[in-house]
Amino acid sequence: MGLHNAPLSAHVFMFFAFLFIKILIFVSASTGSLNISCLESERKALVTFKQSLVDESGLLSSWIGEDCCAWHGVQCNRRTRHVFKLDLHNPVDFNDDDWEAYEVSSLRGKISNSLHVLKNLAYLDLSMNDFLGAQIPEFLVSFKNLRYLNLSYSYLGGQIPLDLGRISSLQYLDLHNNDFNGSFPVEFGNLAQLRHLDLSFNKLEGSIPAQTFSNLTQMETLDLSVNNFSGSIPLEIFSNLTQIVKLQLSNNKFTGNLPATVKGITFLKELYIGNNQLSGILPVWLGELSELQSLDLSFNFIAGTISQDHMRNLTRLKHLQLSSNLDIVVNISFSWTPPFQLTSLSLSSCKVGPLFPQWLRNQIEIEDLLISNGSIEDTIPDWFEEVYSTVKFLDLSHNQIKGKWFEKTLESRVVNLDLSHNQLSGSVMSIPYELEQLDLSNNLLSGLMVANDSKLGNWSLISLILKNNQLIGKFPDTLCNMKTIEYIYLQNNLFSSGLPTCLGSLEYLQVLDLTNNAFSGHIPRSLGYLPHLQSLHLHNNKFRGKLPATFQHLTRLVTLDLAENEISGILPSWIGEGLSSLKFMTLQSNNFHGEIPLELCYLSKLQMLNLAQNNISGSIPSCFGNLTAMTVDHSGERFVAFYSNASFGYGERLLDYMKGPELEFLTSSLTFLVSIDLSNNNISGEIPKEVISLSGLLNFNVSGNHIRGKIPDNIGILRELMFLDLSRNQLSGHIPQSLSNLSFLTRLNLSFNDFTGRIPTGNQLQTLDDSSIYTGNPQLCGIPSLNRCSDSNGTPDPGQENKEEDDDNHLWFYGALGPGFFVGFLGFCGPLHFIKSWRYAYYRFLNKVGNRLALAIAMKAAWFRQKFHKL
Repeated sequence: MGLHNAPLSAHVFMFFAFLFIKILIFVSASTGSLNISCLESERKALVTFKQSLVDESGLLSSWIGEDCCAWHGVQCNRRTRHVFKLDLHNPVDFNDDDWEAYEVSSLRGKISNSLHVLKNLAYLDLSMNDFLGAQIPEFLVSFKNLRYLNLSYSYLGGQIPLDLGRISSLQYLDLHNNDFNGSFPVEFGNLAQLRHLDLSFNKLEGSIPAQTFSNLTQMETLDLSVNNFSGSIPLEIFSNLTQIVKLQLSNNKFTGNLPATVKGITFLKELYIGNNQLSGILPVWLGELSELQSLDLSFNFIAGTISQDHMRNLTRLKHLQLSSNLDIVVNISFSWTPPFQLTSLSLSSCKVGPLFPQWLRNQIEIEDLLISNGSIEDTIPDWFEEVYSTVKFLDLSHNQIKGKWFEKTLESRVVNLDLSHNQLSGSVMSIPYELEQLDLSNNLLSGLMVANDSKLGNWSLISLILKNNQLIGKFPDTLCNMKTIEYIYLQNNLFSSGLPTCLGSLEYLQVLDLTNNAFSGHIPRSLGYLPHLQSLHLHNNKFRGKLPATFQHLTRLVTLDLAENEISGILPSWIGEGLSSLKFMTLQSNNFHGEIPLELCYLSKLQMLNLAQNNISGSIPSCFGNLTAMTVDHSGERFVAFYSNASFGYGERLLDYMKGPELEFLTSSLTFLVSIDLSNNNISGEIPKEVISLSGLLNFNVSGNHIRGKIPDNIGILRELMFLDLSRNQLSGHIPQSLSNLSFLTRLNLSFNDFTGRIPTGNQLQTLDDSSIYTGNPQLCGIPSLNRCSDSNGTPDPGQENKEEDDDNHLWFYGALGPGFFVGFLGFCGPLHFIKSWRYAYYRFLNKVGNRLALAIAMKAAWFRQKFHKL
């Protein structure tokens, strides 16, 4: 029977059989999965490459046997048997939360030169591995057929090899998130087939050569963001890259105007030039980019008025970011209806107000809305409820928004909500169940009356910031039902009554700040069972009773601030035995009594100890020398907060009296706070010589006690000391000359003791010329006291007897000043130029002085904040 007489099923069978054979032939021509053997030379090259790597996760466990074409990540050409694809990227996504799994899955080592044998390689992906400190291998230029090269997230460094510009077949080149330096390779202009180039997140610098983009006419995606490129953006980028779809130049140092040639790119969908130094007027022709979906010009110096003319034809626009261009004024007609539906809008620090922007009324798909510091002086309109129902991230902070908006029960999907620094009033009646971050601080809110409806589900709240309001009443029990909460900030309100024991059920709580309220009663024992608590602030309340013994279980506690309460009892020894993570402890202005327990010396991480204004007796323990965190100079460290949230800027804060009035130290300056304050107690004995070993001390205050003996002669080795107060004690003897070695000393008080002899002079002491520093020491003499010193023969001290001689010498001094400065300058700079170790030491010194200056400025800023807050 002929084939044309065969039944239909036979025809169908023959058709699929033929199709299967064709597919088989096609697949076998391009892959080594059909029992073919790779070339022996290429197999050996891959084996050598494997031997140069550490493969902790077993990613290359299949790399055994003779057929390398069957190995993981390797593909071969069926006909030639050559390896044409090598894909060994980390299988764990870098953006996953499991960083440990990512590191374990990374290949580590070097890229072996043995790979140069793979001459027919067209695809190479070694991304998200760890080739720390290595450079891009030179042999890559020999891959004449290479079309795809991805070495991103690989810890590579050095300069990008210019020879990469000779791989004319390249279509895809991704080198982002490495440590490359140097300039943009001009040779990349030879890559005429290149469609994708990503050099972002490196340390490249200099200007972009205009001639480089003249040949890259096929480019569709260009990402140079997060580098140090500078100069103007070349016009050629836009005039020649007519096929570009995505252009990312943000986070550099580009200057000048936005090139007008942008309007000629008809296919452009994404334009990111934020966080540069661009200036000029916002061009109206942006409205001609009809394909545009994302536009980011934020954090520049662009000015002008944005109107509906700028956006009239942007029908596809989804993301608009113009934040932090302080001279942009948003002036859009109230009657205008935008032709687009935005997903995200950022106009922070642009002039949007004074009225709430009416044109947002129909933006019912928006998820991220940021208009902080927008000069809005209005109430939130009723129509905003529909917009609010779709928003996930809403930031309207630092405006003057009024009204009682939170007395409404609103349907919402919001996750992050920041309405801080406004004039909202009334009570908070509802918190959306999906909300994770809520900041309503610095408003005029008076009540927190959130009801819990178990039928609606469980809260997702992580952070609650309601500080600096006028909230009254007792601690809201509803917060105990927010089991996911980690941060509670209720400081500077009018809360009263006791704390509920149910707070102990918040197992994820890390920070509890109730500073400056009127809470009273005993501190609940249940707080001692919070396993993740790192920071506890009960400063300036009315708590009484003893410190709960359960606190000894708070092994992760870093900051304990119980100052200005009515807590009594002896200082428990378990503080030193149990609170092993403690860095900052202030128990000032309470009713503690008894001696300082020796167990406190076990706190090797302690940087700040404040026991001032209690009834502490006994002597200063000599074992204070074991407080090793106080022996470290922290001025050169960069502070990393032990808990932080980048979105809302959480960080540690602490109130202290290190320089007179109560000051608030924030995260940026807290790392420098190395302090011991035992003032205004009943402490006796002498200053132990072991204290002088605490070389990191910035503040030492034991004033208002009964300390006797002498100041240790070697006190000058405490070179970090800024504040020293030994006043109102029974100290005697001479004041050590070594005090003049304290280069950073800015506050000194030795008054009302029994010191004798001449007041030391020189160096930093010359600036501390207030006579009150030495008041109440009648046997002291010399500047700046009023008592003249005499030598053994009764001759008056010439330094105070005849000031006129000093005046006669002034002319000689000024006459020699110029030549002396010149010779001294050469003598100083010469060694710095020729002796590297001196130069590095000098730069370290400058860094240290800079950090000290930063601390001083931070303290002055804290003083002003405190002053004006009270006003």
